[in-house]
This record gives sequence, structure tokens and C-alpha cells, in this order.
Amino acid sequence: GEIVALMGRNGAGKSSLLTAMVGMVEPSGGTVSTGGLRPHRAHPSEMVRAAGLVPQEPADLLYAASVADECREADLDAAAEAGTCRRLLTRLAPEIDDATHPRDLPEGQRLCLALAVVLAAAPPVVLLDEPTRGLDYTAKRRLTGILRELVSTGSARAVVLATHDVELVAEL
Repeated sequence: GEIVALMGRNGAGKSSLLTAMVGMVEPSGGTVSTGGLRPHRAHPSEMVRAAGLVPQEPADLLYAASVADECREADLDAAAEAGTCRRLLTRLAPEIDDATHPRDLPEGQRLCLALAVVLAAAPPVVLLDEPTRGLDYTAKRRLTGILRELVSTGSARAVVLATHDVELVAEL
């Protein structure tokens, strides 16, 4: 039920910690446990249900030919009710057209789409790497509201964000 901010200089290991928490990298020392799993040893389908990461480059998660296809695939992958991803995206960035190719979206809108894709799976641990990069103040306010809602309703047991955005940290 908490939002935790990781702050530090570039190269301090914030992103490395987040990627270790989902098993993208094996820790060089110590152990990492996320949702009771050892991420680098867990099957990807188990990790998706335990934790969701929105990376610094949100386009890394996006592969479909349109926003509508991306949302549809996210719902299928997450076994979520049809329309779940699109509803989340509408809350974050209602101006995004379903026909647009995800790679044609401005950076902030790509981030909103990637966040909606990850949140559609309703992971208990949500990991965000520089989540406000490219967002305008309106989108940032919407994101803050969604993050607060996730932890207050119990939809997420934890939100961990790596950021340099001191305003976001102060707000959350």
C-alpha cells in the first residue's frame, strides 16, 4: 500500500534495481525477491502476474500496428476484461486516437500507452522508470491520481518509481 521513490544520480543503479525486480537482469550479488519469486529464475508468465515494469523507453513494450491493437493485445495477454487497457489509456491520455501507430505517438503519449498496457494486467507490484519523462502537467496530474488510487484501493500492493522528478516525489 505504499509508493516508494528511488532517487539518485544518473548511473546510481535505479533502473538496474527495477530490471532486477522483474528478472531482466540477474543480480551480481545478494538476492532479489519480488512477490515471493526469484525474478531471474521465474518463468516470464509468473513474473508478469507478480510485477509490471514500465521502462525508461516505453516503446520497448509496444509492438502492435495501432493503439487499438496494442490495447486489445494487452487485454488478451493479461486475461483482462476487453476494454480494460483502453479505459486506462483514456484516463491518462484521452486524446490518443486508436488508429495511430504507437511509434508515431509523442514520447509522453507512448509512456501513457505503455503504462496502460502494464496496468491492464493489474500487477500487485508496479515499477516505473522515469514515469513523467515527456508528460505535460495534465498527464502528470492524471498519473499521480492513478498511482494514488492503485495503492489506496489495494489494486497494487506497491508502486516503486525511479525518478529525478522531485515535484512528483513531493506530490506522492
